[in-house]
Amino acid sequence: MASSHDLVLTTVPGGNALSPFRAAALRARLRRVVPSLTAVSARHVHWVASEEPLDEPTAATVERLLTYGPPDAGDAQGAHVAVVVVAPRLGTLSLWGSKST
Repeated sequence: MASSHDLVLTTVPGGNALSPFRAAALRARLRRVVPSLTAVSARHVHWVASEEPLDEPTAATVERLLTYGPPDAGDAQGAHVAVVVVAPRLGTLSLWGSKST
């Protein structure tokens, strides 16, 4: 296998990570700290590391496998947006991800 510096990283957008109920609850908690906060959203983002760029059939299969749940509502337009990325440590494989190889 190639070293990690030789890998191609493909980004696949995912769906919403918060239900409307959970987003409302989180927004209420965060507004105690940031009263001007108007909205909270979270989405899944998947990164696929491969030795070569994904060909069209493989990319289509990966996107089909990683499309689930309600779609992401999109970025807030005209708002000040803070982005926080929560990710596992480098080198961590998810349980299901290791089974997909």
